[in-house]
Amino acid sequence: MKLPDETEERFHLVIPFQPENRLNMVGWMAANSDPEGYGELVAFTLPSGRDVDGPSLVFSRVNSDQAFSEARTLLGTGGSEVRFGDLLTIPIEDSILYVLPMYVRANQEAAVPELKLVMVVNGKSVSVANSLSEAIEDG
Repeated sequence: MKLPDETEERFHLVIPFQPENRLNMVGWMAANSDPEGYGELVAFTLPSGRDVDGPSLVFSRVNSDQAFSEARTLLGTGGSEVRFGDLLTIPIEDSILYVLPMYVRANQEAAVPELKLVMVVNGKSVSVANSLSEAIEDG
């Protein structure tokens, strides 16, 4: 991704900042993971008065989505368990895109989790699909 004030894209890990007892994100930090500049940290503070949903609010929005709720109930039955991947926070220009993968794992000793759904949240819109590209297209 390309950070503000940068001219080229780099691989960054992004962590959102959400104050305790608040639902909105107030900023985010990016860690450069490219060999050149590895480990450099950059913090961004969102302008005051700008309400951006934080991770807990986004996760609640996903859980209350009817399509997701139905799929989660169906996939979590019959000896399977639903597991979530990391909620990814992706800054894109003046907005934040959240991506949440959902895996299903059979209740067996050597079972491997299988990616079943990807949820993409952009503002108030929640898209649920079988892949990231489908979820982005639906959003």
